[in-house]
Amino acid sequence: MNRSIRSRIGDRRPQEAREASRLSTGRGGDRLDAARFLWKLLFIVGICLCGAFALTMFVLFAFRFIMHAVDIPPLWKLYRLFSSTIGLEGMALLATGVLFIASLLWLIGTEAVYYGQIKDSLVRLADGEEAMPLPVKRSAAELDEAADAVNRLSRQMSAARENEEATAERMNALMTALSHDVRTPLTSILGYLQLIAEDGYRDEVELRHYVQIARDKALRLSRAVDRRFELSRQPQVPEREGWHPVDVRRLLMQLAEEYRFRLKQPRITIALDFAEPDGQPMMIYGNGSRLMEAFELLIAEAARTGRPSGPIRIGLFGAEETAVVHIRNDGQPVPGTDTPLQEDGVFRPAARTYAPPAEDEWLDGRWADARGIVASHGGTVAVFGHPPRAAYEVRLPLWRTEDAAEA
Repeated sequence: MNRSIRSRIGDRRPQEAREASRLSTGRGGDRLDAARFLWKLLFIVGICLCGAFALTMFVLFAFRFIMHAVDIPPLWKLYRLFSSTIGLEGMALLATGVLFIASLLWLIGTEAVYYGQIKDSLVRLADGEEAMPLPVKRSAAELDEAADAVNRLSRQMSAARENEEATAERMNALMTALSHDVRTPLTSILGYLQLIAEDGYRDEVELRHYVQIARDKALRLSRAVDRRFELSRQPQVPEREGWHPVDVRRLLMQLAEEYRFRLKQPRITIALDFAEPDGQPMMIYGNGSRLMEAFELLIAEAARTGRPSGPIRIGLFGAEETAVVHIRNDGQPVPGTDTPLQEDGVFRPAARTYAPPAEDEWLDGRWADARGIVASHGGTVAVFGHPPRAAYEVRLPLWRTEDAAEA
């Protein structure tokens, strides 16, 4: 037992020694800082005293020269009065003292104003408000280091506040998107299950058809929820990382070209309807991949709620320093989006051959994603009309020449 106690005491000794050495080093550093500040203060006082004495001697010699050059009786009387009373040395000491005190008061006044600015910034930060950046200037009392520390603290608190707001906004977007993604498929699933529970099917083939549709929609709902939570767990990328000037015209032409070779979506075709097909590039500043994803989401939404006959038309034109993109669907919905129809008061599936959902049918209901991507680029997304004649309008700010310096 004594050995174990001794061993524990022996283990503690190196840690205590390190802690004592750290404390002694900290105290030594504090002493060095205090000594350095004291020497700096003495140096400033000496500079003020020497400056006041030099200025006094210069004024006295200039005063005597002016009086010998220009005969001014009142000045001569005043000079003789002070000379007979305190002497020339007394006059020099008096003037030096006055100038020295005035210089010290000026220096203390500037330091007091600087200290007041720092204190006000600290009070604002303590109250949770945003503080204005402090000027970091040379200070006799070394307040410049305190001002720099306050500026760093202000930047850190601003960054933490922005991260908190971004997290809250992200959670709100997640809940909104989840409610949008869950409500529509869940309503459809409950409708089919209600048909099955109430024996609202004609035969076993139609029953299996209802079960298959409900199963596919449940799987799609599960994938949508999993993807939402997966996106919420992904780390936030820094703002404007990977951003560069993007030509919206070329971006949409590339998107239309890609849809021509997508074998998984044979029903979706893109028709470009530009105001100036061969016009000048329409440049914006952003992430081309993210913008492409936003347009794909809107195209998928348009395809899901479209009408028969015709392709998805995409229009582009400029208006008031913005690039305006119109997306409307003149085609039929993509396979796998069966909408129950009402026949004789009973909801029944559409009268056509059933096709299973496509692999990328998770794009259905990604309106919140597209709106978030466009909003992060300073743009807006609006919907006009109702399905099947709904049209989407995307507005993105054009990249101006003065933005190049900020980028």
